[in-house]
Amino acid sequence: MTPDTRSEGSLEEIIRASLGDFADFLSGSSWWGREREMISLYAFGFLRRHCKTGSVIHDPTQIGIEVAVPQVRPPGVKALVCKDLVIWPERAMNYWSRPRRNPLAVFEWKTKDSKKRQADIEWLSRFSARRADFVGFSVVCRISPTVLIDVALVRSGELKCKWCIKPSAQSVS
Repeated sequence: MTPDTRSEGSLEEIIRASLGDFADFLSGSSWWGREREMISLYAFGFLRRHCKTGSVIHDPTQIGIEVAVPQVRPPGVKALVCKDLVIWPERAMNYWSRPRRNPLAVFEWKTKDSKKRQADIEWLSRFSARRADFVGFSVVCRISPTVLIDVALVRSGELKCKWCIKPSAQSVS
């Protein structure tokens, strides 16, 4: 993939392509940072490139970092929770937009340790159980000693698939 790759397909295809571009960048650079910096770099440097008129992600303002979504809550738990990366169905949307709509996707990120992702997968499963047009992504991005992005896709209340993204052969130095 190249930095100018554009996807007009499904949300999953766009995410896979943009994460592939991100993996290529990480493997060909000396970039280093925490989870928050990684999410920001991915969203503004790689996911944004896939925004295109007529696509499911057609405007960069559909993308939010650390924004509120309804909490899947037992009694006594707050009504909203902030999630790492959120994609909304329309431009400039958020939880308070009227009419109120659910996000298209929520991403929960981890760096290094995939063992800590189970709570994220459980939350995404509960959130997606009653939202047919929603997809959740649990992303674990490891950059050392080699780049590997492990993605779990959650839809309709269950883990649907997992895939690993490695840098393409062209970007490996």
